[in-house]
Amino acid sequence: MIKENQRLLNQIQVVLDGIVIVIAYAMAWYLRFRSGIFELDIWYLSLQDYMKWLLLIVPGFLLLYYIFKLYVPKRVLGRRLEAWRILQANLLGVMILIMILYMIRQTDISRKMLFIFGVLDVFGEVLERNIIRIILRK
Repeated sequence: MIKENQRLLNQIQVVLDGIVIVIAYAMAWYLRFRSGIFELDIWYLSLQDYMKWLLLIVPGFLLLYYIFKLYVPKRVLGRRLEAWRILQANLLGVMILIMILYMIRQTDISRKMLFIFGVLDVFGEVLERNIIRIILRK
């Protein structure tokens, strides 16, 4: 029974992580190109063009979360260690993504947007996991 519940919780966690990644990515695009905070070039890719990269980003980041052992039971992993692992996984994920873009000579993707995405995703993942932790305690 406990193993079944843990497996279900892990599946829910993976889905929620994927949702947070997509939301952070869309918010990063909005902040970079539509909010007026950053100076814009005359030409930039549309949201649809950026969203195509999510087919690589979401599975890649979920794999990194698995590698960094973020899907272990909540009672095993403390909040600070979990946040540290989320930060490490996101930093590595953004670095790998930038490396891939460099290797395929894709210069149209904004590196600033990827940095904003990394920051938003770290905060979103930590917030989501702390909310889950609070819910599980009650």
